[in-house]
Order: sequence, then structure tokens, then C-alpha cells
Amino acid sequence: MRNIIDIGFDMDYTLAQYKSETFESLAYEGTVKKLVYDLGYPSELLEWTFDWNYMVRGLVLDKKKGNILKMDRHKYVKVAYHGFNELSKEDKVDIYESSLIQGSFDEPDYALIDTLFSLAEANLFAQLVDFKDNNPEKILNELRWRTMLVVPELEKEVELLWELRDMRKQLILMRNEHDSVGDKIHHLNWSLKFEDINENDKKEMLSALKDLEFHKVWGQLMKTGYQSSRFVHQVERFACLYTSQVSNLRLYSPDKYYRPSEDFMSHEFDLLRMD
Repeated sequence: MRNIIDIGFDMDYTLAQYKSETFESLAYEGTVKKLVYDLGYPSELLEWTFDWNYMVRGLVLDKKKGNILKMDRHKYVKVAYHGFNELSKEDKVDIYESSLIQGSFDEPDYALIDTLFSLAEANLFAQLVDFKDNNPEKILNELRWRTMLVVPELEKEVELLWELRDMRKQLILMRNEHDSVGDKIHHLNWSLKFEDINENDKKEMLSALKDLEFHKVWGQLMKTGYQSSRFVHQVERFACLYTSQVSNLRLYSPDKYYRPSEDFMSHEFDLLRMD
């Protein structure tokens, strides 16, 4: 860092940390008014409200089908909603399984929710999908998107991960010993049915997991199951470093050299695994 002469910052959600509930609510209300008064959308939209806690960054909007997706970095869709209604596993596979070999999920048919400014619009998208399904004679569209790479949501997630670090280590060891555990995990609803775990251990783990306060619908921002999320791919693609707030840089020496973490192949995990 000492060799860097000039540092420039984007202002929004970087130096200026807005109050998301207030700021995004204003953006939501302004968008709804524009849709109704300028673009002729139904006046019923003016009665809608914005749930600022519902959406998270890293989601993908399927603009043609009206679906909201959370996928891993390999573009495998793990969670899918049509509006506010979760798609069944069968529907999800039928619609998106073939997309794995198409390299899709990009504009113009898809929109990436990569910025905090996009959350209000994503929420409105889900509402419009439900409204269109209930009013098939109405055709609704028009969304806009921007990009930013400061991640303030990490503050809470890092705290939660630190508090549960010992439990997570235990779960990782169990996963290595029981390949089937991956199929039993969805949205942090864990099915702990291993033959070598007694009932007291199960109850203790379930109790700890109930305290894990990640997003109830979409889970961790940076994870989709055990894989890195689509949002991680965006961060790695556009950013050399990432942090939850600019002031975190003061915690490190100006002489610090920021190195990438080491990548491991599957066979290396067995050699380096925890005992």
C-alpha cells in the first residue's frame, strides 16, 4: 500500500454508508410513481410497500420467465423463486438444468443484482411478476442496473461465521466423512441423521444452527450451499480486494502486501485436512 500514490473512492455505499431502509424505500417509491404516472402502469402499484430485508445481492433475475435465482459460481441454480413463490425442484431442473452448458445467465435476458441500489428494483420485479400472473392482461417491464463492489453486508456475516467457527469446523469434518450430507442441506435446514452422532450432539448442533441469522430465504451472501455464489464470481472478476467498509484499511500496516489465497485441488484437501 505504501507505493500507492493516489486512492479514489466511489461515494455511494463506500464512503457514504446510506441507511438502506430509508434510501431504498425512497428509490422504490420513486420508481413506482414513474411506472404509474409516466409509463401508464396500473394505479394499484401505488399501494405496494417495499420489504428492504427480502432481497440480497448476488441474485439473478430471469426477465423472460419472471424468476429470481441464486446460483453458485458454476452457474448451477440452487434456489429459484417465481415472484415470491419458490419453484419446485422438478420445475427448477426442467427450466435451468440445460443452462449449465449454454454459458447463459447474462444480459439481455437476465439481470444481475450486484449493487445495493438494485435491491429495491429486484423487490419490485418480484411484485410485478405476481401482479402479472394475477392480471394476465397486463404486460409489465423496464428495469435498470448499475455496478458496485463494496460489501457492507459482510459485517454481520463475518461476525456470525466467527461465533460459529468451531461448529463449522466440526461440520466440515463430518462432511468429509459423510458424502451424503450435501444432499441433506438446503437453506440451512440441516438433517442431522448420522449413525455415529448421539442425540445430545444432534440437539446441541441444531440449537447452534438456529442462532445462525443469515438470510432466511437466500442464505449467505457469498455461498450457495458449499459452493461460492454467483456474487463471489462478480467480486473476483471486478475487484482486486473487497471489504465491508473503507475504514477497515486502517487496521493494516501501509507496508502490508496483499496476496491471493492459495487455490487447492481436491486431492490436496485430503492431504491437508483437519484432524
